[in-house]
Amino acid sequence: MKQCPNCNAEYFEGNYCWLCGMVLVPLLEEKCDFCGKEIYRYHNYCRWCGNKLGNEPVEMDASG
Repeated sequence: MKQCPNCNAEYFEGNYCWLCGMVLVPLLEEKCDFCGKEIYRYHNYCRWCGNKLGNEPVEMDASG
C-alpha cells in the first residue's frame, strides 16, 4: 500500500489521490527552456531554477 505525499491517505493504485486530488504519478514530459531539467507538465514554475514555465526564460542577476 502506498501513501499520498500530500495528505498521507493510503491508496493501492490510480493517478490521483482519492482524498485530496494530488497527482500521484510523475508527469515528467517536458523540459525547462532555461535550465533543461525535466519538469512536471502542470507546474507554473520550474522547481530547479524558478523560471516561469510557458514564457521566455528570464535571466536573473545577483543584485536581486
